[in-house]
Amino acid sequence: MEKFPRQHRKTGALLRREEGGQVVAIVAVGIVALIGMAAFTIDVGSWYQVSRQAQSAADAGATAAADDLPGSASQASADATTYVNKNISGATTAAVTPYNGDASQVRVTVTKSAPTFFAKIFGLNSVTVTESAVAKHVAGGAKYAIFTKNTNCSSGIGWSATGVTIAGGVHSNSSLGVTGGSNTFGPTNYKGPNNCSFSDSGGSNSYNGASAPTTDTTSEPWPEPWPTSAAQIPSYGITCTDNAASFTWTSNPGPQSGHTYCATSSISIKGSGYNCTCTFIAPTVSITGASETLRPNFSDLLIDAYGTSTWKLSGNNDNITGTIFVPNATFNVSGSANSLYNVFLEGDNCTMTGSGWTLTGTGPLNGGNSGSQLIQ
Repeated sequence: MEKFPRQHRKTGALLRREEGGQVVAIVAVGIVALIGMAAFTIDVGSWYQVSRQAQSAADAGATAAADDLPGSASQASADATTYVNKNISGATTAAVTPYNGDASQVRVTVTKSAPTFFAKIFGLNSVTVTESAVAKHVAGGAKYAIFTKNTNCSSGIGWSATGVTIAGGVHSNSSLGVTGGSNTFGPTNYKGPNNCSFSDSGGSNSYNGASAPTTDTTSEPWPEPWPTSAAQIPSYGITCTDNAASFTWTSNPGPQSGHTYCATSSISIKGSGYNCTCTFIAPTVSITGASETLRPNFSDLLIDAYGTSTWKLSGNNDNITGTIFVPNATFNVSGSANSLYNVFLEGDNCTMTGSGWTLTGTGPLNGGNSGSQLIQ
């Protein structure tokens, strides 16, 4: 006699097959769920990183833009884009000012597409990340005109120029020696961590309305860093449109607008009357021609002379705009009465000669962004 009827054995087998199919289905659902969790974890982490970068860029753009307010809304918008691009690549920038009816406020919005990884399985290839910041201009501070980073007391700023007007901040991480007279400086700091000295034998010099500059014993970093060697150029997003061992212009045609010239040896601008939107990057860059009108092509960088030779700007009736970065050497400016420099000069040390020229600072605020404040 059969212990179990045939029908019962057949039913048991069917049940086992059905249970096996259910297990396979459950495992499949579980695998899909695990993939979804992995996608969520990895992709959300990636989006969060992009979000943080976008927020930092928006903060930087807003504080830079607020420095220009309420005087110039167009410059505020340009500076917002410049400083956003320095903090994040591939993003779009929108600046709104006046904001909330206040001409001293600006709202900067940064938008960037963030890629996905596992989420592509579900047809999601990217997400749009948007962050914003609001800043306002507050009283005080002045845009940097001159900054020297060297802390050696035998270096710093040596000033023999006379009758020069500096509309902007001047900072030396070391000494300041003035032998020329009748100069007008904006907010001026010196001393650095080695307690370097100040001297003034020129007479009739004014330091932001005072008879002497103020002291700052900290070693301030570069307010606006740029490449300090050729190897660093790509990391700043700079595209060299023209590459050569050297460039020299002595006559027309001179350098062409819309170009970023990169040389492995030197760049020399000797001709006169050039009008160019250009950026020049080389170990040595010199401008000795006259009546030059030069503006930056890449961001606000006009010149990056990263070598160890003294950088020289001399001539007359020049109109020069942008940041000039000389991180490893001394920069020397010797202009004439008709020269107009709307620049930010950053160098290891500097010497100033000539007479009657004017320099209006275009760098970040002297002493940091004390002239702007994030409010959102």
